[in-house]
Amino acid sequence: MDLKIPQLDIHLFDAASLGLEFPFVTLTAKKTYLRDHPDVVQRFIRAYTEAIALYKNNRELAMKVTQKYTGIKDPAILSSTVNFYAPKLARAPYPTIGGIRFVLEQIAARDPRAKNVNTETFMDVSFVKQLEESGFIQGLYAGR
Repeated sequence: MDLKIPQLDIHLFDAASLGLEFPFVTLTAKKTYLRDHPDVVQRFIRAYTEAIALYKNNRELAMKVTQKYTGIKDPAILSSTVNFYAPKLARAPYPTIGGIRFVLEQIAARDPRAKNVNTETFMDVSFVKQLEESGFIQGLYAGR
């Protein structure tokens, strides 16, 4: 998929169409924070997951939010932007080993120590997993 903006004679290429795993959206926290405040983290992940569902399921809201935070006024460009981003947001926002590995490979070009880092030390999937196993995420998309 690519994005054409005829009014500006611009044609943007969608690098995601190459199939490379890249952490499109990342959430980060210190391990100590995750350990000491699991209730806060779980509530945040729950709200974040609900926001993803709203963006994917409620086009009018997605358009308003995108316009607010991007400043895009042109309806055609705004629509193209929502069409571009909505499918890229994962229903269950798990980090991917491949995405983290890709970033570490880029860092390794400048700092060879990144080649020896265990990618799994950067991930805690337990909060998303709990929501998924409880049926919460599936419920956000029921009937869709």
